[in-house]
Amino acid sequence: MDDINSASGVLNKKVKLRIKDTAITLKIVSWLQIVGGITGVFLMAKLLLQTGTINGPLLFIILIGISLFIFSFYVGKKLLTEKDKIAGIRLSLLNQALQLFHFKLIGLGFSYSAGASFLLGVKGLSIDFNFFIITSSFQMTIFTEGEYYFKINFLAVLLIIVLYDIYNEKRQLAHSVLNDLEKIA
Repeated sequence: MDDINSASGVLNKKVKLRIKDTAITLKIVSWLQIVGGITGVFLMAKLLLQTGTINGPLLFIILIGISLFIFSFYVGKKLLTEKDKIAGIRLSLLNQALQLFHFKLIGLGFSYSAGASFLLGVKGLSIDFNFFIITSSFQMTIFTEGEYYFKINFLAVLLIIVLYDIYNEKRQLAHSVLNDLEKIA
């Protein structure tokens, strides 16, 4: 009977998607966002230096790109350095959500990746796959012609799942501590 109880205890344990432990996983995610932000700002600076004439819509696109990469850097730094990780995790979830879908449909397009990406989707009439690590990309189109595509960043999906799990773990821990404090008082 003890064997059955111990086996059911093992089955009831939740599998956590972590690299070694929560602290190391958060450090890796934070450094990925920091490096993605830095490489992205350099990407946008290179684009700006190679552009001859800048009009209103192009300036708007460049400013959005720079803002996204600065946001990625800020989120990574916050996740790495703050003692309370909840705010950094929330912002990281937002940053990853912005990287989730890459598309160009009906003249409008948006593609943003900071640090790494694993893209799978449709481009034109064929299946398209892209994998990038330690690099960033940004593309935004407004009313332009070209080949249509829709891709999902499966690395962002994985990071959202992991970060959401860590977020819930941290919230439950904080809730448990508050309950214990109420019992003491």
